[in-house]
Amino acid sequence: CSELMGIDSLLTALEMIVKQYGITKGAIEIVLDNRSVMNQSADLEFLCPLQSCFDILQDIRERICISPIDITWRWVEGHQKDKGKKLDWWAKRNEEMDKQAKEFLTAAKIQGTWRYYNLHLWYEQLSVSLD
Repeated sequence: CSELMGIDSLLTALEMIVKQYGITKGAIEIVLDNRSVMNQSADLEFLCPLQSCFDILQDIRERICISPIDITWRWVEGHQKDKGKKLDWWAKRNEEMDKQAKEFLTAAKIQGTWRYYNLHLWYEQLSVSLD
């Protein structure tokens, strides 16, 4: 679900920028190294309420649906450096993002600031929490 939350956060920031500056059209390309996450987010796969991260996917799809920004998707092979492959521009960006994500998680765990919260997402139709 972490990659999905990254997409949702990006789309949330995009929505805020669109509203703040009155943007009525444009385009953005979201690049991922996980085909399944990309396909689920891009509405290429059917959603089922019982599937993992359904709430996040529901929020992502609604944000995409209401956005005046055209969203396209690109898949980049992950961990190319580990496989000894020559990295193109996209692969280098992917390696850097993976590195930063690991550094953030490590720092958050060391500092003790990492907490899980069951959030109600803005466009989530229904949120249920069980203790």
